Amino acid sequence: MSSCQTGTQPASRASRAELEQQLADSRGLVSRYEKRYGRLLPARPAHDFRKLREQLKGKPGTAVVALLGKPAKVYSLGSTEAWDYPNAAYDPVSGRTVRKLEIWFRNGTVAYMNATF
Repeated sequence: MSSCQTGTQPASRASRAELEQQLADSRGLVSRYEKRYGRLLPARPAHDFRKLREQLKGKPGTAVVALLGKPAKVYSLGSTEAWDYPNAAYDPVSGRTVRKLEIWFRNGTVAYMNATF
């Protein structure tokens, strides 16, 4: 006779927050401060600013939207347009997050990009 029961839950189930904390801790992403006060660091953006700048130079707006999504703000000045993306990239040298990524378009293609840290 087997002692296996079906349809029962484990005696102790960790909450989602506890599991996320354990995962972040196991990857070394949690500082002592965060362990003490229970705050997790925001995830690092997925895009390297320098590679992104090379990849998007001369591309149309549709390519930018496909890669980064819809911009937070759009500014238009005649044939020049600027799109703002907050926290969309990071600097690989310093490791800092680019707080505001501005992508400038001239005649519908990416002319240049500006990063504010």
